[in-house]
Amino acid sequence: MNEWIVLVPLLVVAFAALLGLAFDSLRDARRRTPVLLSADAARARATVDYYIHVQDSISG
Repeated sequence: MNEWIVLVPLLVVAFAALLGLAFDSLRDARRRTPVLLSADAARARATVDYYIHVQDSISG
């Protein structure tokens, strides 16, 4: 009976660790997709110009 006190929490922790690794691998796969700003130079320039304009208008 005493082995179940140790075994059940250990199995729960192991399952949680495997689930965490699975989610991390899925998240890493999404990071490898190309980012819009690095894939399109014109869009990157337009975005930076827009944010500079917004910051200028906020600061006065």
